[in-house]
Amino acid sequence: MRLDAASIALLVACALPVAASAGLCDENQALIDVGDDDRVASDYFDDYFIARHGDIYHIHARKRIELDFLTLYQVMDMQQHHAEFMPGYKHVEVVANPGDESLTAIRFRASFSPFTSRFTTRVESRVGERDYRQCWRQLDAADSRVIEAHKMAPKINQGYWRIVVLEDGRVDMQYYSMIDPPVAIPEFLYKRIARGSYREVFEHIIERARKLAPAD
Repeated sequence: MRLDAASIALLVACALPVAASAGLCDENQALIDVGDDDRVASDYFDDYFIARHGDIYHIHARKRIELDFLTLYQVMDMQQHHAEFMPGYKHVEVVANPGDESLTAIRFRASFSPFTSRFTTRVESRVGERDYRQCWRQLDAADSRVIEAHKMAPKINQGYWRIVVLEDGRVDMQYYSMIDPPVAIPEFLYKRIARGSYREVFEHIIERARKLAPAD
């Protein structure tokens, strides 16, 4: 599965630029709805917010780190391999759509959950020389494009990953999601779980990227 630097560069060169026409990524990045009162103290993240609006939880996390951008992009973009290392992912199937979109069938079970959620998301990926975005929105259960029939699926599930190369050479890893869980969870409990679970996701992605990074 490992790609050398030349192969990764070719992937980037062939992908659509970040400046493409408005789409799912533009829509999702306009959804951020967190404020200072939602900030969570963290010795791991540079910024971490957990907010609740009605039944919908908003998670926004950022970490700046020294990591090879091209390798990190590779790890994030190869969604079909996410079940190999991403916490909670039991099965991932990716069906390409024309352009920069794909449909992704997911079976997911959180460590604290007795059930597995099944659902299909529409995913848009965009990459430039210093900026990568992967954005998703769960399809409605009755959508004809569904490839993983929904079962115990979130009622709302959309968000994005963004990786930006900073001037000092580090990367800024950004995550944002809006989730209405499939079952009611007390707010204090959900926030307690979220404090640790999203750190775990970042840690697994970073570990994977470091393992695949080309040798100096």
